[in-house]
Amino acid sequence: MKTEKLIHGRTYFMCGFLFRNRPIPEIESWIYVGVDHESDGTWHRFQDPISFHASEWLTEASEKEERNAPEVRVIRVRHDNLEMVYSLSDLEEFVLTLRKEPNANDTF
Repeated sequence: MKTEKLIHGRTYFMCGFLFRNRPIPEIESWIYVGVDHESDGTWHRFQDPISFHASEWLTEASEKEERNAPEVRVIRVRHDNLEMVYSLSDLEEFVLTLRKEPNANDTF
């Protein structure tokens, strides 16, 4: 992902594989919330969708569910390490290419 394409408030996906030799995908959704320039480099911050949209999440929670505000989870990704960050179109391509990965026939 190119940093200039990151947009505050948009959903991005962290994609990778659970195992080195088996293409079982791990896909997480994160909301882009900004950039930090620190002495050890530039970092991009992503927040979990539930806490980012906490008011909506609390509104939609059923009456039987606990209605406490969710804990905010944030991850930081180094500016030069964004290759695991995908847009929606990148995510679609990632999923479509799973069949071509080594050992895909044994996995799926």
